[in-house]
Amino acid sequence: MANLSAFLLLLTLACTLHQAYSHNDENLQETRITMPGVTPEKQDQYFCTAKEIKEDYLYIRKYKPITEPRTAHHMLLFGCSDPVKKTGVWKCGEMTPNCNDRTSILYAWAHNAGYETYDLPNDVAFTVGKATRLRYIVTQVHYGKIDKFKDGRKDHSGIAIYTTKTPQQYRADIYLTGPSKIYIPAHTKKERMDIQRGDYVAARCNYDSSKRDKVTTEGGGMNDEMCNIYVMYAVDRRSAELTNNACFRSSPRAISEYMNFIQLRRSYDDDDDNDDDVESYYVRGDTDIDQNLKFKRSTAHHASHLLEDETWSKIIQQLNIGQVSSVAVDKNNYVYIFHRGDHVWGYSTFNDQDVYTGIHQPITQPTILKLHPKTGKVVATFGAKMFYMPHGLTVDDDFNIWLTDVALHQVIKLDKNGKVLMVLGKRFVPGKDSHHFCKPTKVAVDEKLKNFYVADGYCNGRVLQFSQSGKVISSVGATGFGINRPLGIFAVPHGLVIDPQKRLLYIADRENYRIQVMAMDSNHIIKQFSLAGAKIKPYGIDFSPLNGGILYVVSYDETGREYPDGIPGITLDVSTGEPVQTWKPRHKALYRPHDVACAKSSNDSAVYVAEISSNKAWKFNYNN
Repeated sequence: MANLSAFLLLLTLACTLHQAYSHNDENLQETRITMPGVTPEKQDQYFCTAKEIKEDYLYIRKYKPITEPRTAHHMLLFGCSDPVKKTGVWKCGEMTPNCNDRTSILYAWAHNAGYETYDLPNDVAFTVGKATRLRYIVTQVHYGKIDKFKDGRKDHSGIAIYTTKTPQQYRADIYLTGPSKIYIPAHTKKERMDIQRGDYVAARCNYDSSKRDKVTTEGGGMNDEMCNIYVMYAVDRRSAELTNNACFRSSPRAISEYMNFIQLRRSYDDDDDNDDDVESYYVRGDTDIDQNLKFKRSTAHHASHLLEDETWSKIIQQLNIGQVSSVAVDKNNYVYIFHRGDHVWGYSTFNDQDVYTGIHQPITQPTILKLHPKTGKVVATFGAKMFYMPHGLTVDDDFNIWLTDVALHQVIKLDKNGKVLMVLGKRFVPGKDSHHFCKPTKVAVDEKLKNFYVADGYCNGRVLQFSQSGKVISSVGATGFGINRPLGIFAVPHGLVIDPQKRLLYIADRENYRIQVMAMDSNHIIKQFSLAGAKIKPYGIDFSPLNGGILYVVSYDETGREYPDGIPGITLDVSTGEPVQTWKPRHKALYRPHDVACAKSSNDSAVYVAEISSNKAWKFNYNN
């Protein structure tokens, strides 16, 4: 009841803020954070620009939209410490976020809201400044129809903030809620989502699709539905900040599961410094999407805990590298990372046909770095002037290096010295027959038969098996989004790893919040480990024979709604599909982890994580 009472209080505060107030006389400074002259090229483009706050503390007392009719569809104002770009403008949305760290919504405006100034109540303000977590303010503008820009005119839409240096009694914030899955049938009148007994969030969206001839789903475009409810509230400025500032769920029960998981994470954080008494959780790995999250103490079987090797991680941070998309460990425990140099996967990197439209020169610096497992020292480099958008990296027992490039739509095999041994797929040509890939993501090698598997990938939703010589043996899967999809349906198969003893292939079915398990000898999907109840999307997975078999899983919360403080890595027991441990860096969070790999020798069981947002690789060791 404590959670429910707190939430009701939050909603009560939010409601009182909508009463009429009159401002005290005060001198406010206007600052406009607007687009520096952009020309949207297609419908539903998003642009972002950032402004650094130079003062230690500023208090935002009111906002004003700066735009013209039929120009901006909606605009958002965010606060954070590390925007994607600190100067200029960038196309944001899809694969490119607004910030590399936790974001807070400061203001939201839509085209039907009018153009008047929005004044906060007396003694209430949003607090920003270089002495706070919100050192930068990012304006995001969504351009819907672009008819008025066909002549090349430039736009300067944005938001004006009005600030004072005088501290206010109450600190304002926004709690974001709404449905996580929207499916509106055509010709349906006033469908609504009613609040049921036991819900934590009081919110409802009314839909009317009586004049639409097709199904409507959620999304950021003009033809999609976006039901976001921004609950503005205020607390005493000395109060601790609410870290869980968003809740998006598809059902009342899913909300309850999530609140239980938040309780667990708090217990884990409180217990983080106690190496002998680690709090863990698990999610049942059956096909029922309404799983029950429960808690249990780690037994002696899982008593040791993963802790960051801060010295190794700091050495890697000093390297001049780009987004680290993948990490692998060879049988001698050496670590390999695959990075993107100065190339970044952004909103316009691919067109609607999945053809690469980004930088047309290959990455000039070596994209593959071989690192010493103890010191982090670079011992070898490969892959200069070869790749355009690196994605997956695997090292087999013969030290061959298997790579995927989503821009090239190819799988490339190198020997241990970087010589090209095999190339599969047509260069820059996406496709779905046996000779093409479409943004392939990862390779797993069957060391017994020397066959290999390719996750293909962002477009095709399939896993292909190839012979040692590169001929297709089999194909499993079809594309389908939804956490209740049957086995064998994939929504971005993003990671692959093999249990060589049991001859099982684990497939990270990312957008369906699950790991599917295939029996390699029969080529059949036999079960799944569902992580939907905890909103865990498996981005990267790796298998270790420790404790009878475990999986390491890393996930990324694209919106920042589910895990605003970053998301922990997870260890799964493969015999049950139950998570037995969570782990994270000691002083920071994992915000955009993309891949995970572990050493498998008797004298080393280290775990490594590749993170895109901060161009990093992390190392974790067990504390025993």
